[in-house]
Amino acid sequence: MNIELKKIKINKSFSRETVCFTADLYVDNVKIGACENDGNGGNTFIYADKGKEEVLKSVEAYAKSLPKIPFGGMELDSDLELIVDSLIDDEFNKKERDSFNKKIEKNCINNIVFGIPGAGSYKTIGWGKHSLEQVAKANAVLFQQTVDKVRNSLQPGEVIFNKNINDFLKW
Repeated sequence: MNIELKKIKINKSFSRETVCFTADLYVDNVKIGACENDGNGGNTFIYADKGKEEVLKSVEAYAKSLPKIPFGGMELDSDLELIVDSLIDDEFNKKERDSFNKKIEKNCINNIVFGIPGAGSYKTIGWGKHSLEQVAKANAVLFQQTVDKVRNSLQPGEVIFNKNINDFLKW
């Protein structure tokens, strides 16, 4: 049985203790209902579409028959709400990761950007509004020295995120 969510709408600004969302619930590519959470720490509610109540009951029974799910050093009994919440968390984290990666890409235009991949933070060294390309063209020696300084100061696990640095070092 393939359980998935479509038309997911996450409202990050209303997400407090849990992720605030609405989504359509599909099983084996058939829409059977909808799910929602108000983001205030309460349960996720799952509703069957009209005429799909028995299908939802069978999906809930199937979800309860699945193996326990490891979580924070313990095991939780599987159920449909836990499965839906897990799918929402995956989507929320993907959107957060994508947004974070876009910020890094944008910063890489004017800065040397470095840090630990997946850590959720990064450091930058730059020249204000001047792009790396402009700096490298204007003063290749200064640019090379700065890149070398960053490379030599990287802590264990840190990398430079810029994909274009070596192009500028050729000048």
